[in-house]
Amino acid sequence: MGISASKRVRHQLSTSQEFSASCNTVFSDLQTLTQHTSNSEIFAYQLPDACIRLHDSLLNSLPSPILKSWCPSPPSRTQVNGAYRSLRRNSSPKETLNSDEFKEFAVVLFTDAVVSNVTKKVASRVGVGIAGIAGVGVMARVGGGLVSSAIGVYALSVAASVYISLG
Repeated sequence: MGISASKRVRHQLSTSQEFSASCNTVFSDLQTLTQHTSNSEIFAYQLPDACIRLHDSLLNSLPSPILKSWCPSPPSRTQVNGAYRSLRRNSSPKETLNSDEFKEFAVVLFTDAVVSNVTKKVASRVGVGIAGIAGVGVMARVGGGLVSSAIGVYALSVAASVYISLG
């Protein structure tokens, strides 16, 4: 199927002009709120609010339905903290982010949120489908090999349809 779902989502977000514009707008708004106390940077404690603002902005501006379909509500505080820790793992442990770091944080955050929601959806769809196929197989007294093949085809088709919907 090509590249992984997370790489696909990451690429789509990081190359989107609308995503960059929304990140820049939210970053500027947050700087204004702190009255520019830090030189072209925002504080880590502002990230949960930034996440909500960015999510609202992206739902209205992204041409791709990726967030409307797979991230209809803002990422959780746990996801925000995880994205921040992930960003800081590869750079200095300071408590502020510049514009580029904020954009990278947003890409990591929304990629993780979308992939997490996709994984949950696939797991629930596949689980229900497998139960249905197995139940029909038992009721119809079909051989185990045919049922397992049908389950495999079903699981693959669900995963493929979800992957294709990611862009």
